[in-house]
Amino acid sequence: MADIGIMKKKTLSLKTPAKINLFLKVAGRRDDGYHNLETVFLPLTNIFDTIKLKIDEQEGIKITSLSEDIPCNKSNLCYKAAEQYALKIGIVPNWGIDIDKRIPVTAGMGGGSSDAAAVLIMLQNFYDNTMEEKELVSLAAKIGADVPFFLNPVPSAGYGIGDILKPVEVNCDFYVLICAPQFPVTASWAYKNMVNPCVCEKLNIDELISSLKSGEISTVLKFVKNDLAPALYNKFPILSIFRDDLIRLGAEEAEITGSGPTIFGICKDKFSAEQIAAKMAEKYGSALKLAISSVLKEPYQVGS
Repeated sequence: MADIGIMKKKTLSLKTPAKINLFLKVAGRRDDGYHNLETVFLPLTNIFDTIKLKIDEQEGIKITSLSEDIPCNKSNLCYKAAEQYALKIGIVPNWGIDIDKRIPVTAGMGGGSSDAAAVLIMLQNFYDNTMEEKELVSLAAKIGADVPFFLNPVPSAGYGIGDILKPVEVNCDFYVLICAPQFPVTASWAYKNMVNPCVCEKLNIDELISSLKSGEISTVLKFVKNDLAPALYNKFPILSIFRDDLIRLGAEEAEITGSGPTIFGICKDKFSAEQIAAKMAEKYGSALKLAISSVLKEPYQVGS
């Protein structure tokens, strides 16, 4: 393994957005243990972690964070991303990675995947895009199914395990109200306990994509569904109560994102989202972590 020789210290930083799955259809289990999906990813403007990458003279990969909810060791996806990048391009890593954690952990919002993608983006930036784009996407998919999306976090349709991506034009104006319960759910549990028949079985993602482009919000709302959600509602009835309250209080629609347990509400404007959030906060207090966001349409840029 060659050391290309870093001549000076440098720190890069990047905001890493959370996402919701506006629609999530599970199309069947694969031989590799993953599931084939049809989904629409929407990255969020106001809900993000910040990752700092420091290149220095000390050999190795060091993860730091003030958050007690994430591991700062080899099991962290940022560590895995950095390690695999170094192996792939044949260099000795000498990187410190600091994670300012704001995205809820194990919540179906892609926080760990987003952080890992940010590491890959910054390493590519620092090393002058040493890796070809296809190679980088392939490497990202090995780290986690959602990581490829976060390499270019714009509204996208996802296929395969979520790594086959197609940008989606969003011309609907709405706000997203995030309601994150303060308990985790693993993706493996959600997929293992998925309920059949699936709720998205007869829905065509192409109709959703077309409606997002044309701005037909009434049609879009019919697609706010998730094949993983019924198992979560059965296991955790409080999630059904949260969802029903969001709709009762004025959300246009509400559903679990990803493997949960976070629930998002689609709100017609920011004022409505704020009003609903205030009422949810009054009722549930610290049991829910609440946040309001618009949809991110242009990725954040690497800073120094």
